[in-house]
Amino acid sequence: MRYLSSMKAKIVHRTHVVAAAWGTRKTYLCLALCLILAALWVGVGSAKADGSETYWSGGLPANTTVSDVYDGCSFRYYYDELDDATSDYGRVFFIDSVGNWHDEVSGYGDIWTSEPNYNYQKKASARNPTSVGYNATAWDAFHTFICT
Repeated sequence: MRYLSSMKAKIVHRTHVVAAAWGTRKTYLCLALCLILAALWVGVGSAKADGSETYWSGGLPANTTVSDVYDGCSFRYYYDELDDATSDYGRVFFIDSVGNWHDEVSGYGDIWTSEPNYNYQKKASARNPTSVGYNATAWDAFHTFICT
């Protein structure tokens, strides 16, 4: 009887040790997975900063389009503006890599457009569609990213 009681105690002890070890392994696996996912979330394509730049300033000739460079994996345009102190007619828009215009806005004076879906390659552009040149400033805003 004593022998069976002793064996039962050993089996119960080993079961608890194995269960505790498996619980610890699951905890470490879960922690490792969380750390990997957090590193990926931070490092792969998450926005790090915003910026803006002037891509045209000065005389904007008649019937002329001016554009910034195409964006890429390190930055994406989301805003484009044409500031005109004399309230002349102009257009702002984005041009995709095939040449199609997106989010075009026309008007007098200061006009702007924004692109809520900025995950495609494009360049910010402004146009003076009139027959008279005028002074204007064209600028855009962008999100910067870490390329992977």
